[in-house]
Amino acid sequence: MNFLKLEDTPSGPFMDQDTKELYKKNLRSQPDDWRYRNKLVKYTLNTHNYRTKEFNIIPWADSVVIFGCSFVFGIGAALDETIAAQLSSIIQKPVINMGAPGTSAMFSLYNSSILRKDCPKPAGIVFGWTASSRCTLFLKDSMVHCGSWMEDVGGLGKAWRRFDDNASMHLKFTRQCAQQMWDDVPYADFTLFPSNRSVIDCQYIRQVDYGRDCCHSGVETNRQVAVAIAEQLNL
Repeated sequence: MNFLKLEDTPSGPFMDQDTKELYKKNLRSQPDDWRYRNKLVKYTLNTHNYRTKEFNIIPWADSVVIFGCSFVFGIGAALDETIAAQLSSIIQKPVINMGAPGTSAMFSLYNSSILRKDCPKPAGIVFGWTASSRCTLFLKDSMVHCGSWMEDVGGLGKAWRRFDDNASMHLKFTRQCAQQMWDDVPYADFTLFPSNRSVIDCQYIRQVDYGRDCCHSGVETNRQVAVAIAEQLNL
């Protein structure tokens, strides 16, 4: 499958901002009963660097596919704590994690269009909408995921965020395109970003705990998201 390929990242115990150095710092600052003193977190990636099985062995027609950013990917979360894993446990179907750290809403939409074109129709589709301030810059041999943490060489990210209305309108239309693209499939969406509450009318879920990096959502937040998705899909 020709899904958008993520930056090469080795599988292992640390990834993105969930670094070994941060973990050591958190060990000193967190209470004695902190979940991640003993909970193993490991990032096992496929050849496209997604946190899921190799695309050619996935039973797409029997699976629910979830798109989103690092919250869906599960930075700071053990595999069984991710939204995808907990949703799979609830609905008793495979859930394919197409979350990609740092990415934009348009990145999720474009990947879902590849799924629509190249794969059997899935059992369900889910979008976790990220902040509207993010955008994707395509270069000849790479992509830049533009956000407040990074300015690209062309200045697209800074220009994108200059006017709030620009980013907001793009997110509204991106969601509308996603809904239209998948109008014949059980569909669910949500956001964990408070800034999106005034932009799109999908379900907002407040973050109530944190993963190992003490930033991204933890096991209970992800459980609440999974429950909300299952109710929307109604499979």
